[in-house]
Amino acid sequence: NLAEAGLIETAAGSKGGARLARDAREITCLDIYKAVEDRALFSVHEGSKECLISNCVGDLMTQLFDEAERRFERELNTVCLADVTANINATAIAEGFEPPPIHEPAPTREAKVVQS
Repeated sequence: NLAEAGLIETAAGSKGGARLARDAREITCLDIYKAVEDRALFSVHEGSKECLISNCVGDLMTQLFDEAERRFERELNTVCLADVTANINATAIAEGFEPPPIHEPAPTREAKVVQS
């Protein structure tokens, strides 16, 4: 979940909502992906344990899928949320729409000083 991952802050109630907890330049697509996905992108179905071919193909496919997922995650890590929103805004403007408003990230909270 995005809030648990520290990507957004939420508030309940009539004036509640959600906003970024950090600057959009500090949030990668990988951060978002990992916050919302809890399973592997690729998986190999279980074949017969007695079948040599099934076992060899399954092991090879697992290796290939693991490498594909690592490459996918590396690529997601190169794109930040600010890049995504800039692309959306450019597309909106090019198609004659007004881009959505930009909201500032939540202010950093300072620790309360307790006097004894």
